[in-house]
Amino acid sequence: MAVSMKEVMVELYSDPELMARFQADPKAVLQEKGAEVPEDITFQVVNDTAKVRHIVLPHLGSEKIASVAEYEERLSKSGIIGVPL
Repeated sequence: MAVSMKEVMVELYSDPELMARFQADPKAVLQEKGAEVPEDITFQVVNDTAKVRHIVLPHLGSEKIASVAEYEERLSKSGIIGVPL
């Protein structure tokens, strides 16, 4: 049974060994947790610090987005990590 990304994050921050594996091979860890990750998808893990934050622009397709509702619909389809978990 798949777990939520929130549950995965809690596990990562409470298990240093899992965190190290996730940073080295996030795709494998996500698959272990039940995510269906297509073979042609790769992930890049970046760490925020107290002074540096990252803004991720999700891939939502190439067509223009006409409204907030359309943006939310496309975002919910891709999931926060780009694959359903």
